[in-house]
Amino acid sequence: MYEIKIEKEGKEMSASKKVSSIITIVLILAFVGSLLIVPNTSAARDFNKKTYAYIGATPNPIGVGEETLLHIGISDELQDWKHGYEGLTVTITKPDNATETLGPFRTDSTGGTGTI
Repeated sequence: MYEIKIEKEGKEMSASKKVSSIITIVLILAFVGSLLIVPNTSAARDFNKKTYAYIGATPNPIGVGEETLLHIGISDELQDWKHGYEGLTVTITKPDNATETLGPFRTDSTGGTGTI
């Protein structure tokens, strides 16, 4: 393999060093350019999203005097662990048609909470 030498002002630089320097500069410019092309996004957007309340009971059905675990909440999670939905209530109709209201409950950031 032959090596070409380029001499300028008394300094000698091989062609392979010159090519590798050019490739390095092109790669650096491509990296910086790709950073400029990436869109600037913001996670804090003002939008309205429809959510739904849910409830689940385990076990279901149950008999008179037995306990069940109620998992209640809203169908959408929140951004921060400190936040939660507030004011959720559950109305229970007993076998004698009397009603009992549980709550109000506050969910965790996943949108859910539970009670017995």
